[in-house]
Amino acid sequence: MSDCAPSCIGDTGAALRPVHFSLFVEPGRQKMMRGSTGHQMLGIELFKAEYFGQRLSHAIYVNVPGHGEIAGCHYPTVIAATGSDDGNYSSDPSSREAETDVQEPDFPHVIVVEDNDEIRLMMQLSLDQDFNVDTAATFDDALDQADTAEYDIFLIDIDLGESRNGIDLLKRLREAGQKDTPMIACTAYALPGDRERFINEGFDGYLGKPFTRAELLKTLKHFL
Repeated sequence: MSDCAPSCIGDTGAALRPVHFSLFVEPGRQKMMRGSTGHQMLGIELFKAEYFGQRLSHAIYVNVPGHGEIAGCHYPTVIAATGSDDGNYSSDPSSREAETDVQEPDFPHVIVVEDNDEIRLMMQLSLDQDFNVDTAATFDDALDQADTAEYDIFLIDIDLGESRNGIDLLKRLREAGQKDTPMIACTAYALPGDRERFINEGFDGYLGKPFTRAELLKTLKHFL
């Protein structure tokens, strides 16, 4: 493939069958918990490669040599800054400056509070086409951002990896004036009765991990 730059990752574990590839690039398909086994890390990397690749006219492939797998993308190395439908492109700085004046859509403002780096990134990438997304990795970071920005909805993990959890954060946010802002519990606590428990604690909604991008969007649109 000409004018392209390759990017790939490798895994020496169990081989990924090509027929299963579409499952692994679906946001939220991976198990969202620490210490899980199987294809979790490869699946997350494939999802990120597919996400960015879709925006760069990519070609993505999966090679199964029999022991593990290699997955990668070819990305175009030349991307025109300005152009027209007839294929005529311009390097005129004034044209690029005019493009920067285009007003961005007024997307709903969402904050994802999640201590796990991979899950936080995956949720952000799953939402940023339709929402203005901020993220927070800690209890205090979430409070600080809530003090400086107005959010339309909060997505809050319950186990934040510290002594204070998502329920504590919910109560602090309510006390700080976020009385009417929808707050969704996003958690791996998914036993019978957990949904009701978190709703009784004051959450407006509940999303059990693992969840798909479709389930995430459906939950958000229900409250917006």
